Amino acid sequence: MSNVAQAIIVISILFFGVVSACGIILSSYFFTESVESYLHNSKFVENNRNVLSHAGLMGLLIRNCANGINVFDSSTL
Repeated sequence: MSNVAQAIIVISILFFGVVSACGIILSSYFFTESVESYLHNSKFVENNRNVLSHAGLMGLLIRNCANGINVFDSSTL
């Protein structure tokens, strides 16, 4: 494989990685509160909100990912 082909593959992988990260950040910023409103009875969500509310955007990212896990765990609903 030539160096040009390898460079194109590496650049495309990096590009799609950055696009994925931006998508996760944007979805966390816009949709975390609406997802948590559906899980308002969950102690898990309440504890995460209390602990991570002061962490800014990183707290939103962690809360959003934790909510995704919480949706599949029916024992905390």
